[in-house]
Parts: sequence; structure tokens; C-alpha cells
Amino acid sequence: MKRFTSVMLMLLASFIFLGCSINSSSDDINWNGDNSGTLELFNGSNKDMIVFIGQSPSESSILGGIRANATRLYDVSKHVDDFAIGGYTIIRGVTKERYDAEPDPTKVKIEFTAMVTYRSGAKYRYNIDPNYMGDYGFRIGNRGRIGMELRKDSPHGEKIAYLPALQQNQMVYADNTNAITLFPVYVFFNRNSGEVSTLSATSLFET
Repeated sequence: MKRFTSVMLMLLASFIFLGCSINSSSDDINWNGDNSGTLELFNGSNKDMIVFIGQSPSESSILGGIRANATRLYDVSKHVDDFAIGGYTIIRGVTKERYDAEPDPTKVKIEFTAMVTYRSGAKYRYNIDPNYMGDYGFRIGNRGRIGMELRKDSPHGEKIAYLPALQQNQMVYADNTNAITLFPVYVFFNRNSGEVSTLSATSLFET
């Protein structure tokens, strides 16, 4: 009887442990956005997306869901401490299908990464570009101590991703195998003005 009780306790403990690691269904996520939000996202892809804020996706860092070809407002103030002053942060997105299929949100394949700005009383917009989502991956890193944007084909090209200082092994995905020339553009945030300034190379040699 004691052995049976011990086995049952072990099974119960295992069930509780495994149960804690399973995420909620995407049906429980807010797909309507926040009416008072200051971050506007447009999902230009044909996939429903789950959007996280911060370096590592987790249940507590979910901003919300955004349907394909939809625009939603998000309230960033609930996730940052300096909203009144302003700053910038990382957002990451995964598809609804991958989120539902993976019990651990920290292991879900990231479909897009971006740097977004926030400040009380100001509205900022970011477009999710479907051209940088797909099954072909590029592993990139930033060994410097300043955050940088990666832009396509020139320092003034489309913004593909954002790498914070010392970020390593970040993946950038694309939907085809065509080569992409990435230009780094360093990003500085001015807390007094709430503006983001950039510093970029003027040629491929300088890059």
C-alpha cells in the first residue's frame, strides 16, 4: 500500500509539473487590442500572430494577438517602468499555429523581431512585413554595446530586424533563398526629446 501511495504521489507531482509548463490556448489571448494603446501594429502577413514584449517570449509578456491583415493598438505601459519618460523595447511575434503547437512559449520559433518606441502621449506604428517571415533562417549577432537595426540592401532600406547590445544568435527569417545584404544602423534614444536617432555607414566598405 505504501509503495502504491508513493507511486501515485510521484505521478501527481509529475502531472502538476508538466501542467505548469503548458501554455494557454491562443483563444484566451486578447485579439481586440487596447483602445488606449500607443503602439499601433499592422499585420501585413497572411498569418494570425501572437506578439510578445521583451527579450524572451513568456506567458506574462504577451501583448496580444493580431489577425492577418489587421491593425491593432497595444498598451505598452503595462510592461515598462519608464513609460512617462519614454524609451524603446523589443517585440517578437510567433504564428498562432506555432504557439498552439508548442507547450513552452520560450521554445516557439520567432517569426519576426522589431524595436519599437514608446512614450506617454505619443503614438508609434510598426508594420509586420511578410517578406521577412518564412522557413529560411539567417543567424546574426551584435557584439557591440549599442543597439542596431538591420536594413535591407542599403542604410536607408527597409528595416528587417533590431538587435540590442551584445545580442547573439538571433534568427532572421525569409520566405525565399535570395541573398539579402544587411546594413547595420546604430540606434540612439533621446529621453529628453523622445526621438530615436540613427548612425549608419555610407558605403558597403564602411559597413
